[in-house]
Amino acid sequence: MLPDGAVSRARGCLAARQSADAARVIAFALVAAGGPITDELASTVSAALGAADSDLGGMVARLPRGGRPPVPWRFSSAEPTPIAATTATTATTATTATAAAAAGDPGGRTTDPWTCLPLDLTGTGSPPPDPADAAALSAVAAEPTALGLWRAWRLAPEATPWPPPKRVYVVTLEPGAGRAPAIAGRAQDALLAAGETDPQVEVCESGGETALYQVLARTFGALLWAREPAGDLFLARVFDEVDPVDGPRLDPRGPRVDEDVARRAAAYLAAGVPLIGTSTLVADVVEPHRGDVVPLTFRTDGRWVWTDTVGYYLTTYGLAADRDLIEHATRGEPPGPVDEVAVHRVLAGLLGQETPAGWDELSEDHEPAAEEPVWFVPGMSGDIAAAG
Repeated sequence: MLPDGAVSRARGCLAARQSADAARVIAFALVAAGGPITDELASTVSAALGAADSDLGGMVARLPRGGRPPVPWRFSSAEPTPIAATTATTATTATTATAAAAAGDPGGRTTDPWTCLPLDLTGTGSPPPDPADAAALSAVAAEPTALGLWRAWRLAPEATPWPPPKRVYVVTLEPGAGRAPAIAGRAQDALLAAGETDPQVEVCESGGETALYQVLARTFGALLWAREPAGDLFLARVFDEVDPVDGPRLDPRGPRVDEDVARRAAAYLAAGVPLIGTSTLVADVVEPHRGDVVPLTFRTDGRWVWTDTVGYYLTTYGLAADRDLIEHATRGEPPGPVDEVAVHRVLAGLLGQETPAGWDELSEDHEPAAEEPVWFVPGMSGDIAAAG
């Protein structure tokens, strides 16, 4: 892991088209850290240094080799709360505070587990951005190829007193947009002017290969700005009803979907973008003797959200509790690409907030009553619930 200052300085050099200086900053930081580094990184840095920096290049070449290191950070969509300013009302908070104090950090920080889940702050009613977020938002919104801006708080492992939390911004650009260093540089300058030290701005293209560090920061961060406004999102019904004791039910005597329609709808649903995957299987509620054979993965096309459970009952029995989804899936067009902004908004709706921007219900049938039981999906983190 490179120091934040080195990363920020190198990106500033790239934005100013001083690629040799950027290579020197990165090379020195790598040598000072002592490795190991990947062969790919060593070759890239050595080539950027060139013959004029043979001494520094030679030191890079002698660094030990290894695979890509794991990402040690946690990411949160909200700033963690200083432990000293909170009351240890739960065992988790008390344990964290005790561990931080034992490590010499009585002013350590803790996070509510829900703040590690994604947020969409682009909708009406969202809190106004603070000065740093506002500066980044203004800079990125002025970029014609920008699609979205996220901010995450980067945290050390639980109870680790150093380093302190740090903002990380992620910008997604149109495919093939290029000019990532210049865009990162302009955003960094705006953040520096707002008082942010060693600003961290990650820039990547939509649909392209993205480093795990950037994916994690984006996924568990807060969407601050997007070029496209949020549209309505619909959560598909899976079952006809959910009994508080016996669980979900799907009436086997209900009307069957036409075979050709079921085939086309199932193909559409299977092509949806996976959102939350799990290998867990649950029992078939129509024919329980089949055992645990029903898949649970969540998918989306950017407008609807459904689980593979829907496709299972559709292909196995021709049954579908949500005919509006079937109509949507058989309008002729296969699901188009779903970009990172759309995926984040759906995840925020499922996991991160009660009322995400644009989340809607298609009809009264989609809105469960307050007392309606909820079916908790086993084997999935976050107690993801599928309303019956």
